[in-house]
Amino acid sequence: MSNLEEKQPKQQELKKYTGSKILVEALLKNGVEYIFELPGGGIAFFLVEITKNGKIKNITFRNEQGAALAADGYARVAGKPGVCLATSGPGATNLITGIANAWADSIPMVALTGQVVRSKLRNGYLTRQMAFQELDIVEICKPITKASIQLKSVEEIVGVVDYAFELAMEGRKGPVLIDIPADILNVQMEIDEDSFNKKATRTESNIEFDKEGVVQLLNSSKQPVLYIGGGTQYASEAILQFVEKTKIPVVYSLMGKGVVPDTHPLCFGMQGWAGSRLANWMIANADVILAMGVRFADKFLGKYELNGKIIHVDVDPNEFNKIVKPIVIGIEAKIEELMPIFNEELNIAPDTSAWLETISKKTNKATFNDEYQEYPLMLKVFDYISKNANNPIITTDVGQHQMWAGQLYKFSQVENTCTFLSPGGLAAMGFGLPAAIGAYFARPDRQIINFSGDGSFQVNIQELSVVAHRKIPIKIVLFNNSALGMVRQLQEFYLDGVYTSTVDGYHAPDFGKVVRAYDIDYFKVTDADNAEAIIEQFLKCTGPCVLEVELKQNCHVNPIRVTKSSEYYDPNVDNSWDEYY
Repeated sequence: MSNLEEKQPKQQELKKYTGSKILVEALLKNGVEYIFELPGGGIAFFLVEITKNGKIKNITFRNEQGAALAADGYARVAGKPGVCLATSGPGATNLITGIANAWADSIPMVALTGQVVRSKLRNGYLTRQMAFQELDIVEICKPITKASIQLKSVEEIVGVVDYAFELAMEGRKGPVLIDIPADILNVQMEIDEDSFNKKATRTESNIEFDKEGVVQLLNSSKQPVLYIGGGTQYASEAILQFVEKTKIPVVYSLMGKGVVPDTHPLCFGMQGWAGSRLANWMIANADVILAMGVRFADKFLGKYELNGKIIHVDVDPNEFNKIVKPIVIGIEAKIEELMPIFNEELNIAPDTSAWLETISKKTNKATFNDEYQEYPLMLKVFDYISKNANNPIITTDVGQHQMWAGQLYKFSQVENTCTFLSPGGLAAMGFGLPAAIGAYFARPDRQIINFSGDGSFQVNIQELSVVAHRKIPIKIVLFNNSALGMVRQLQEFYLDGVYTSTVDGYHAPDFGKVVRAYDIDYFKVTDADNAEAIIEQFLKCTGPCVLEVELKQNCHVNPIRVTKSSEYYDPNVDNSWDEYY
């Protein structure tokens, strides 16, 4: 052998892989451990390859919507993209609600959909379909994804998958869809196995803002408020450090719940249209509002004319000056990357002593216990679970129970992950149970509690089959007022008490029979006097279980404010926090 031949690097041997095998390896490269799915012909080859490989666990749901919402729940807790999978046509369209929910709440997700073979795609033909279950899911999902991509060849798989996972986490997080024609999954190609080892590189953002202006504005304030939202979920410890260092009182949006302990003396609860009177009064009377990771959504306040100057921190500058304006300083940044600068570089030390004294004098004037004196059972349930649950991760569905959970459940411990999973922007009914399943697979070491209502629970009740089959120890607290309560309350207040579809035409089953049919433990409480012993049994249950809480049909969310811009606004109903105080 010549010296020249000895110096030649050994060429990597190419191996033949099917598209399905390449896709599995590309997902493993990006850290995928679970895929939430429902099978179909368009993804059959891929599902078989998942089983052969054995490193990714596929969790089979009973409806693709449940799979997508589980991927959402998984992503919130794991802090990385959740992955859902569906076949072509109706399988793909059933994912849409979950994808849209992730889009609205800025949740990283990669949705994989099967598609007809490439030769059967319409490709410009004006006919509606060329093949069975053909549907242009890519175009349908473009408005609700960061990218919606159809693979054109097997050679694209690794690059597109890498791009999807990087994009889902980049900037403002969100879902990415990859549509995969069925023949690509079965095509073979030669590939260098090293391509499965090369990791995409992500660089930290370069954060630039008016540091001097922030310090001057906050230090000169007499009545500052820190207002936190969903964008702060992965910076709990740093946020808490900032609050304790500066003594600035904090309130949160529904999406920001769980970032700062509710039991902390500087935390004054949920703000917004169903927030506490005190938290809303604080926002309305603050001279400076440091808003972090919030959108100032339309349910922010009953009025948008604030007295305070606003420092708005958000990863998406398009949220600046959207509804509440003008902001004085806008900072484009991820909160978890910004907080070290706030805590270590900025000397923020306003004198809040007089402001905190003023707040303390109002604290006992309007507690949520006062708001709900006529619902002692509901108060008992939230109080007992808050004090006795084992540091749980909470999920909710949508409706009155969602607001009650935001108001009444008290977190006493926090960590740098999402511990309160609630659908905010899209508010998809049926979110809570699938999200709880996803949360369990992200953190099987944590207790998972889903607060639900009789209406929302029925939207994805079939996913109890997943819970029962896999013996997932989720605890479901089911508030049953035999109505679609949130809309029923709107009808009572603003539509002359005509309960179309919310009471008249609405029906809920015997949940005890349904739950037991899935071989899941069932408990029920009907009055506050006998509730504690039953709730204790429920919390001690080691497997999946449901606690039904029977409530009156006409129960309300209190207090409630409808925005003045709403067609439902009525000053005689939407009592002002200003008047209250």
